[in-house]
Amino acid sequence: MVISCNDNIKLGNSTFHIQTEYYKASDSIICNIFKDGKALKKLRKPVKNRNSINDEICSFHEFVLNRLKEGAKLKEAKESKGFKFYFPEDLKVKIVDVISPYFGAALNVIWNDTIKRSKDIESFVSNLLADVEKNMRVAVEYKVRHIISNFLEFKRGKDQSIEGVERDRVLIAIYPFFEQNANSILDLAQSLYGGDVTKFKDIVLRKFEGSEENKKKLKQKLDSLFS
Repeated sequence: MVISCNDNIKLGNSTFHIQTEYYKASDSIICNIFKDGKALKKLRKPVKNRNSINDEICSFHEFVLNRLKEGAKLKEAKESKGFKFYFPEDLKVKIVDVISPYFGAALNVIWNDTIKRSKDIESFVSNLLADVEKNMRVAVEYKVRHIISNFLEFKRGKDQSIEGVERDRVLIAIYPFFEQNANSILDLAQSLYGGDVTKFKDIVLRKFEGSEENKKKLKQKLDSLFS
């Protein structure tokens, strides 16, 4: 018999209800997070072994509970690895300030799950709010999109291109290879390349310390950007 796990935990002034169960239609384990009776997020995990599905449900449930109990604000916590795109730090801080009152202690786990499932900032907003109840979603989405719009307008007002390629596009491309060091690597290459794209790419490649296979992938990314 497949089980369902349910827990209520009091964190600060809010009560979180965590419900984790197996969904046969999607063949996945779903963890629903509610805050004070309002839906916040569905976290999804594929089933690895149907013979131990109850163990997987319990394990995922405990993982989410523990992340909630940490209760740290995102800007004070370490993010998970494996992001698909670069999220500018100054933009992140502004958005966190707006959404933290809505998500409370669930902010950390929701943010990291959303980032991992998003390919860019636009899809991030959609994924972040996809499971939030309508009234809350309308209010939060307006604020978040307003922040992003102002941020992008500000960025467009500065010289942010490298030989015709937007700096943020380059940053997004190299971030999976350098992670938190991507911004400083890009600053260095941009300050030294002197308008020579080949030199720019060489500087970036020389700073990469990973495997030769990943170095080839990085080179392909750069070649594609500046083709």
